[in-house]
Amino acid sequence: MAGLFSNTIEMVFILAIVPVSAFGFFPTWVRHKNHARLAGYFISLAAILFGFFYFHDGHHSTNFFQIGLMATGAFGLAYNIYKNNKHTHVCSNPHHHHH
Repeated sequence: MAGLFSNTIEMVFILAIVPVSAFGFFPTWVRHKNHARLAGYFISLAAILFGFFYFHDGHHSTNFFQIGLMATGAFGLAYNIYKNNKHTHVCSNPHHHHH
């Protein structure tokens, strides 16, 4: 994205991942509290943020490791949000409240 946007806009996009993904993840997670999904969510989010900020400081050039780390984090984040939300549709626990 660095070639298309200024550094400030690029950072805003990366940081926006935190509240947007939290909005997609936590409302359903609190109903089931699947700790494996929670760990996957935070590991994926950390991979994206680490990949961006570690290589973004100008001391490290963008390389395939950064791109791979951030892409893996993005796919992991999407997967954990999807699986977390899908669980709401198949859960039969009478103590969980689903909409």
